[in-house]
Amino acid sequence: MIGETDMNIREKLFNYSKNEIEIVYGKFFQSGDYIFSTVKVNTPYEFIVEIYEENGIYEYSILIKPYSRSIYLSNENIENIESNQFAKQVIEILVREILAANPKLIIYKNIFVNTNYIQNIVNNGLNLQLYPGFTTSLVYTSSGCFINVTLKNKILSVNNILQYLIENNYEDINNQAILRNSLKGKTFRVEYSKKNYVIDDILFNSTPINIRINKDERIMNLMEYFRETHQITIQNTNQPLIVVKGELINFIPELCYFIVDEQNINNISQYTKLNPNERMIKTNKFLDLFQDTGIE
Repeated sequence: MIGETDMNIREKLFNYSKNEIEIVYGKFFQSGDYIFSTVKVNTPYEFIVEIYEENGIYEYSILIKPYSRSIYLSNENIENIESNQFAKQVIEILVREILAANPKLIIYKNIFVNTNYIQNIVNNGLNLQLYPGFTTSLVYTSSGCFINVTLKNKILSVNNILQYLIENNYEDINNQAILRNSLKGKTFRVEYSKKNYVIDDILFNSTPINIRINKDERIMNLMEYFRETHQITIQNTNQPLIVVKGELINFIPELCYFIVDEQNINNISQYTKLNPNERMIKTNKFLDLFQDTGIE
């Protein structure tokens, strides 16, 4: 298990250390707090990583500890795997990681989308993007393991949340309570992550400049934090901030985009409805996602 809470730093550390880790663990992939490897190592192993930034050299430590369980995957024991929840979880992660290696693919939670098929649409004056994609589940039979594919769509707003706040005159104190109530519970995504988040509150009296945090024992504002951590320069220095439960860092509205509920869009079926033949053709295109992954 990896004792590092910042997902972006964690990913950067593993990219820097990939060759050294493979010497010990063989081929591996990292998912969340765990790595899955082809070599079983029974003792903890530490890797020291030096990362050169504009303002100095930072030394990190990756400590990988052995997990108490391991599995052997083969067609011969597939029926036993069906009753093994841990083994099923590992196989699902493997499928996801293989697909994630395709540079044309983006993943939103459990939806896989080929960027070639993203459509720009306008509905009720809203500029939207339609992401026609797939969800998967694994089916285990005596003949082997099969992937069940279902068509699934996601619709995202092209306009960021700051644009929405400006359009609704957020600087007027009389509008702020209304905006808080209307935005609470809304789901959004950010430019620098594939995760989805839910708005808990809006801090109208806070800005990227006046909120300061402690990062690596250095005090910095959010402008500096996003420039250093995500290589993003925030344009509007006076915008309010978004609060998400469980997240230590507030979110910047200009980097956030609403995920739109299909039920709130008029005539959405004209973009998503398929006849049986079209549905079959599109489902078969799922196999295209395994192309260009670089994985043999």
